[in-house]
Amino acid sequence: MAQTDISENNTPQKHISTALVFVQAISACLGSFYFGYALGELNMAEGTLMSVYNITSNQDLYYGMLTSAVPLGAVLGCLIVGYMLDSFGRRMTFIIIDIIAIGISFIFLISNFWVSVVCRFIQGILVGVNSTVVPLYLREVSPVSISGSIGVLNQGSLNTGILVGYILGLGFPLASQQVEIGTGFFQFWRLLLFFPFFTSCARLILLFFKFKQDTAQFYLLRNNSTAAKEVIQAVYQEEFHQEILDEFKQEALKKKENNDTWSLVFSSFYSKRLIIGSLVSFFQQFCGINAIVFYSNSIFTKTSSEETANIMTVVSGALLVAFSFGSSIFSSRFGRKPILTYGYAFLMLCLIGAGIVSYLTKDNETYTAFQSFLSIFFVFCYEIGFSLTSGPLTWVYNADIINSEKALGVATMVNQFCAFIIGLVCPSLIAAWGIYTLFFIFAGICFLGTLFCHFYLKETFGKTQNQILAMFVDSDQVKEACDQLLNSENTNVSNP
Repeated sequence: MAQTDISENNTPQKHISTALVFVQAISACLGSFYFGYALGELNMAEGTLMSVYNITSNQDLYYGMLTSAVPLGAVLGCLIVGYMLDSFGRRMTFIIIDIIAIGISFIFLISNFWVSVVCRFIQGILVGVNSTVVPLYLREVSPVSISGSIGVLNQGSLNTGILVGYILGLGFPLASQQVEIGTGFFQFWRLLLFFPFFTSCARLILLFFKFKQDTAQFYLLRNNSTAAKEVIQAVYQEEFHQEILDEFKQEALKKKENNDTWSLVFSSFYSKRLIIGSLVSFFQQFCGINAIVFYSNSIFTKTSSEETANIMTVVSGALLVAFSFGSSIFSSRFGRKPILTYGYAFLMLCLIGAGIVSYLTKDNETYTAFQSFLSIFFVFCYEIGFSLTSGPLTWVYNADIINSEKALGVATMVNQFCAFIIGLVCPSLIAAWGIYTLFFIFAGICFLGTLFCHFYLKETFGKTQNQILAMFVDSDQVKEACDQLLNSENTNVSNP
């Protein structure tokens, strides 16, 4: 008899084991952990790494290059991910990038600045691939009844990676201790850069020994109904097998009809969803989160001692983790659109508060206890707000509305390119204009994000891919896409 439990979005539970789905999702989200760790690992390591690499001048510039190499590489990763998914599928793409991640972990041990920049760039390529494939994979393996809870694992895992990077950063000496340390102490930086080796190995083991099949949707796209049925039978209750198979077949048929080509990605069939997805990605980055992730330690150092600043940085990472997992409660109760809309409004208020405090104290060498409290309070409130709203839901929303690997890669590429710009220019802008100026700029962008989400986003929570597609694409656009596909096929036939 079918299980009739009602899930988070009032949809009957059709799958066998929620725990099994979560384990599979967590194995994929080790890629998001890798992403987050790459963002947070250097936060407290600047002084030590500059000493290790023997860089004594223009340290802001060199540190900006080291920091921004990851998002720059991620842009390239987003461009090639469509080809990788078409050629290898989801599971094999994970395996390939994890093997590469293990290899560069050893190269990171070389104490040379330019070697590290190249490795960080390659790491960024893997981040770009992960940041596209993980949300897509989660969407495909998640039953609709628990899609909200599964979806937030992506950002939660990313934030966990940031937190672990922060915690390992506590092992570095304070700036005042740099002259006193010996060479042996420097070796800790090797552990910091080598650490992703362990998570990459963990996912490889899970993929080789536990999750040996790709998603049912991928098999149907390859006309392998037998393998798709096996995946469905392993996840869903018997009485729902045919229903789920028919639904997945319909989705696969639509994807085949639309033929995920670059010309179609930039056609009217995808244009509205691609523009919305790209702008959602833009606002997530330019709301200021990466400026805080990359440079939170510098921000806290201005308000307290360096030792206290390190602890505050770890606390901020813990807040990102704790509240990102709690966002599923809001998502299941209020949906995607309201959370994103009001989320950006809340972030704007936090940034304005932080900016005012920073401006009023810009000429102070030290902060009073109350000023320090206000500054840290606004930063912490901002991180909590981001973790509950834009942080996890940007990835979930884009995976909801964009059912094309290539188009999703473009939206993710926009996200990573924005992160690259922020990572590259923030050190110099903070030095030239002051952190308060950036707070006010990001607050203005959050205001625009609030307006954008209110007027242009459509609610996708609890809807299937077919229902979501119907909201964005009318029958004329479907016909245009099919005509374009036929013309493309005719061209290929006439020009073998």
